[in-house]
Amino acid sequence: MLSIFKRMTKAEKLQHLAAELNRKEEFKVGDLVVWKASLQNKKSPDYDEPRVVTQVLSERVLDQGGNPGSCYFREPLDIVLGELDDDGDLVEHHYDSRRFTLAS
Repeated sequence: MLSIFKRMTKAEKLQHLAAELNRKEEFKVGDLVVWKASLQNKKSPDYDEPRVVTQVLSERVLDQGGNPGSCYFREPLDIVLGELDDDGDLVEHHYDSRRFTLAS
């Protein structure tokens, strides 16, 4: 998928990524998910590193951190994902589900 971006203009890439961000997928507890290509907005393991859905929130929580210039300001967090930390323990974090897709 990332190789397709090499052939796109900047404007085409922006339009493609905006469409991908707005393409909503439905997840359920237990699903394995990975970042959508070029939509990772947090420092975390590689794109293909799976996470498990532990909760799908019925109402979005808006991130209150940062300032209006931050990419996290009022980010709509609507899914909780479990991942393994460096010690192999399961940790959970809230994310914007639009940035994820089912792992294949």
